[in-house]
Amino acid sequence: MDALRAAQRDDRPACEAPAKQFLAVRLLRWKQADPTVEVFERGLELKEGTAKYVEVLALDLAAHTKYESRVPATKSLPEKFAGLSAASLLLQDFEHRLTDGAVSPDDMPRNRVYPVGGAQCFLLDSLGVDWKAAAERVGSEFAYAKFLRGALASTEADLESLLAQAKEHYDYAKIAAATKKQLDA
Repeated sequence: MDALRAAQRDDRPACEAPAKQFLAVRLLRWKQADPTVEVFERGLELKEGTAKYVEVLALDLAAHTKYESRVPATKSLPEKFAGLSAASLLLQDFEHRLTDGAVSPDDMPRNRVYPVGGAQCFLLDSLGVDWKAAAERVGSEFAYAKFLRGALASTEADLESLLAQAKEHYDYAKIAAATKKQLDA
């Protein structure tokens, strides 16, 4: 979410640190989990995350459309969508899915891939990565994380320290406790 906020402000340096931390967490989780987790997430993020990205981008574009209504006293699209942007819509989706910083157990297997995949699309665009043709061409082997890693020049050696930074910065113990509370409930 911090990377999205920075990308929304067009602040690449501020975007890179949290994006790298996300990447470290993502790659470590894939490394530690059963290989089907990575395959499952890559496929859903490509399909559902890209769909979410297209949805929020379409609304963002509609919000900036210039037109005059032929119906008197009708608000224009920019007035109806004032304040909406692709990034703000993705952030709203994340915030809707989080409770005390943790993803609901019901959302974990599938639904969270919508904003996560869409956010990765948005970040790749903001980092100037030409990813769309590869996503079409590669299919199920495609992984946004691989493109982010290339754009952010993250090495294997970086991942350990980035993971530690993410755990400290985002208070991993608090998130783990919130997750446990949700699981227990």
